[in-house]
Amino acid sequence: MNASSDHTAQLAHSQSETVDITSLEFDSNNTRIHPVANIETLKKSLERFGQQKPIVVDAKGIIVAGNGTMMAAKMLNWSSVEI
Repeated sequence: MNASSDHTAQLAHSQSETVDITSLEFDSNNTRIHPVANIETLKKSLERFGQQKPIVVDAKGIIVAGNGTMMAAKMLNWSSVEI
């Protein structure tokens, strides 16, 4: 197996878990700004399809990827999300 295959195998075996939305924090160093229109689109998607992919967090619960999804979930008053 090559390094890429090893990484893919690790991802395939990783599992998501549901956590309280208040246990996660936005990364203060994240410079990406989500326009309101994008958050509204994410909200509509979450309402229609639910959360289709987990939010990526570090060991301290700081969001690495999925800031827009987290913002939309908070605006929808969700109490938990998948990480």
